[in-house]
Amino acid sequence: MNNMYFGQLLHIGFNMFHDEKSSFPKGYTAPAHLIASSKLRFDEDVFNKTVDTAIENGTNMIVLDVGEGIRYESHPELAVEGSLSPEWMYNTVKSLRAKGVEVVPKLNFSLTHNTWLGQYKRLGTQPIYKQVCADIIKEVCEIFDKPKMFHLGMNDENKSNDWIKYKQFVAFRQFMLWWREFYELVGVCEENGARAALWSDLANICTDDYLKYMSKDIVQFHYYYKNFWCNYSGDFTDVQFNGDTSSIPVDRTVLNTFVKLNRAGYDIIPTGSVSVDENNMENLAAFAKSVIDPSHLLGVMQTTWLPMTPENLPAYEKASEKLAKAKAKLL
Repeated sequence: MNNMYFGQLLHIGFNMFHDEKSSFPKGYTAPAHLIASSKLRFDEDVFNKTVDTAIENGTNMIVLDVGEGIRYESHPELAVEGSLSPEWMYNTVKSLRAKGVEVVPKLNFSLTHNTWLGQYKRLGTQPIYKQVCADIIKEVCEIFDKPKMFHLGMNDENKSNDWIKYKQFVAFRQFMLWWREFYELVGVCEENGARAALWSDLANICTDDYLKYMSKDIVQFHYYYKNFWCNYSGDFTDVQFNGDTSSIPVDRTVLNTFVKLNRAGYDIIPTGSVSVDENNMENLAAFAKSVIDPSHLLGVMQTTWLPMTPENLPAYEKASEKLAKAKAKLL
């Protein structure tokens, strides 16, 4: 377990949710940070301080959510005001690696999270859309100088998520279309020397198909952000799910997916977050250690889900501190 990843997700771009000029039904207002912006929401000083704190707390993997954060040479039309140069990104990756940090690029290609794709975001499944996606993956692999892993996102592309019903335009792929186009993205990653990874939430609702069609070569970032372990909060972890779980069926399903993925032989990086409960990561780590075989538990990752701007620095620092406690539960 000493070679495990202890990761943190950091955001360069953050346009993954609602359109910039979204309309919403009466009585609903989306959180401001979930509405896309034509200006990059990223502060380099906050990024540097977060990186320093993360490394001090034992982080050895940083997943960089790139999105609109880079002014791509292949598609400069995707840039927003303030998008960073490929040179900045290349030098940042080089600096992080020099500090012993594994750097993983992330771009979310889910049709419900692709706001960062600008003028192409509503063209999913079209040849031009797929070409743009392939171009961007190839360029990011070059900028990141042959990353070992590439996170493709791919979550929430279904109608079962509450926030989806508030999007003013919704599209999602189903059945074999999703799998075919997912594997096209995987193929581009592999052609450029990167092992593909994704969020595993589809396994919660289509378990049999997921286990049938998902390759063991793909890293599973399965996430659980709450802190209910068989109706108990705090530090209680019941890996056998004993007791009454009738009031938390969704939680039980998500937690059982970790067990099913492990039994099927997938490599897993359980992912938690301070966005719902600050103690989630510690308990998730203890749970993961109990139900995932050491040969398939590649590590854990912490998320914050906030733009890297000054007002959010305390949340990122808290995330690093909680990841350190989670690390102690695993080692």
